[in-house]
Amino acid sequence: MSSPQNQYGAYVPSRVAAIIGSVIFLILAALHLWRILASRKWFGFAIVVGGLFEVIGLAARAYANNHVSERTPFIIQILLILLAPILFAAAVYMFLGRLIRASGQPKLSFIRINWLTKIFVAGDILCFLIQAAGASKLVNAKTPSDLSTAQNIILTGLGLQVFFFFIFALCAVIFHLRISSSQYAKLVDPTLRLGVMLASLYICSALITVRNIYRLVEYKSGSKGYLQEHEWPTYGLDVILMGVIMVITLFWYSANTDGSQDEGGSLYPLVPQDDRDHLPQHHHHHHHHPLNFSSPNFIIKMAAGTMRAIGMDIIQPLHLSKPDDANLLTHSLAIKGGKGPAEALFIDTIPIPTISARQALVKVKAFGLNRMDLLEREGKYPTPPQAPNTMGVEFSGTVEALGEACTGEVKLGDEVFGLAYGGAYAEYIAVSTGMLIHKPTEVSWEEAAGIPETWITATQALYLVGGFQPGNSVLWHAGASSVSISGIQLAKAAGASAIYVTAGSDEKVAFCVEKLGATAGFNYRTQDWCAELLKATDHRGVDVIIDYIGAGYFQSNLNAAAQDGRIVNLAFLGGVKLPEGVDISPFLRKRVRYEGSTLRSRDEGYQQKLRDMVVENALPRLVTGEFKVLVEKVFPFESITEAHQLLESNQTKGKIICTV
Repeated sequence: MSSPQNQYGAYVPSRVAAIIGSVIFLILAALHLWRILASRKWFGFAIVVGGLFEVIGLAARAYANNHVSERTPFIIQILLILLAPILFAAAVYMFLGRLIRASGQPKLSFIRINWLTKIFVAGDILCFLIQAAGASKLVNAKTPSDLSTAQNIILTGLGLQVFFFFIFALCAVIFHLRISSSQYAKLVDPTLRLGVMLASLYICSALITVRNIYRLVEYKSGSKGYLQEHEWPTYGLDVILMGVIMVITLFWYSANTDGSQDEGGSLYPLVPQDDRDHLPQHHHHHHHHPLNFSSPNFIIKMAAGTMRAIGMDIIQPLHLSKPDDANLLTHSLAIKGGKGPAEALFIDTIPIPTISARQALVKVKAFGLNRMDLLEREGKYPTPPQAPNTMGVEFSGTVEALGEACTGEVKLGDEVFGLAYGGAYAEYIAVSTGMLIHKPTEVSWEEAAGIPETWITATQALYLVGGFQPGNSVLWHAGASSVSISGIQLAKAAGASAIYVTAGSDEKVAFCVEKLGATAGFNYRTQDWCAELLKATDHRGVDVIIDYIGAGYFQSNLNAAAQDGRIVNLAFLGGVKLPEGVDISPFLRKRVRYEGSTLRSRDEGYQQKLRDMVVENALPRLVTGEFKVLVEKVFPFESITEAHQLLESNQTKGKIICTV
């Protein structure tokens, strides 16, 4: 209803509509406060403060119904109803950050997750200040020029808000598309209800955008425009939309976003949903004491929540060089119960590893499987003390961060592969820069991931322990294993006089001879390999024997060794207990040397020496194609169970690789 006597505003505001609106927003604000205190999700304070702005603003409109000439209620309703949506927008910004963290996929965010909320809330604060300044100038305008200036200031704030909201919506959609097409989509905690929550976030964003566009048009049209001369747009295109947002956001507190924040992650196993009850769960010990409204801790919580509500957490350090921030989560592979069969493997959500002064944080592209992984999974492998809980020792990837003491040998963004004490079964690994090798462009990520453990072990066994010299003859047991495949190529290129292999099938024997260039091979299942070897060498034997079997081949290895022969034992797949009656006379008669060797438990200096040997002797030939990394099969990260089962089958002829 218009009123020419109304000094402030073009119409007399409806008392009934304002009172009803004020009561509704008061109830909604109270409900939000209750949900916040019950769930401890403090981001909701932005919504509470925005709701109270609406309550007071609408109450001022109700009062203005009979006090049209008073300036104060006009100022209050203009300021608070104009600014309340900015606080709702702040809550929307913060909620997206929580959703992304809770999904366990912060890397899929268009903007780094530790920047995301801060950037948009900072923009929100800027819009808040600009619009507050414009509204203040508007209610104090004394001339048409003052009025025009005030409206332009408000338009600037609204325009910026629309711009920030567009960028924000773009970030949300990009994250949604990425995680929907990602191989990890099915690993998102179902209690998060990510799709539903993102849909509600889109609706809230759309409502705020509609309101902002309305206000842009309103102030652009000026005080004589239709929108400022009629009351219904204020409710239909602003107040009611904000009320709908407060209703929708009440459901946000039920989303399980807490596990991703500061306490680590939940477990998302690689098993059907029905079987998840059998998996171990993280038990985060939240001590929910009864609320004491007079306690200093409660007051601090309230203050902190209120500061976040108006965006004050923007002043927290942005840690641009700290992608290992404890709030950032990543996936790694773990074992249900600490040890077990291949079926016990599952994907865990953990904090990104923290790097030390001389380490690099590498984003893993691929990692290789090794026989030791099977033993470690079963609890039968003694891991070194510096090894993390996550399995895996070889990987390829890109350098994401460097410790402060790292030299210039490795730089951010470098494509590398390397050896680690553990931790490669993950999306990120913290590793010494001394064990990294730059990946040539000619070598694929999968091939690079299959180089470190196998080629370094083969180099160690052949040269450092086996004492190989050009003209020596060599026997590689398990000829189709990855280490032996590497070793056969190394020995051939280094001038071995003859290279022999054993394998468990005629197919594998033929593979070693025809594909790799071994001199001859013996099927240990159908042949007496020792007798056949002695026959092939005119009973001379071989100079270097690389063995993985242990007790089962102990006597045969002694018999097959040449004068001054060297036997290098790398594993005990055939047991550790020798039978009675073993003839150890070859140790004296032939001066045979038998030496066991490990790699993973060696100090870093020893491993770096071997790394340098591989870089010098093998890497150039791997680049030219003279040496080959033979990959049997590549599995995706979530198919680790199938990858382990294939390795256990002993049917492979080369590396098994997992991509991340």
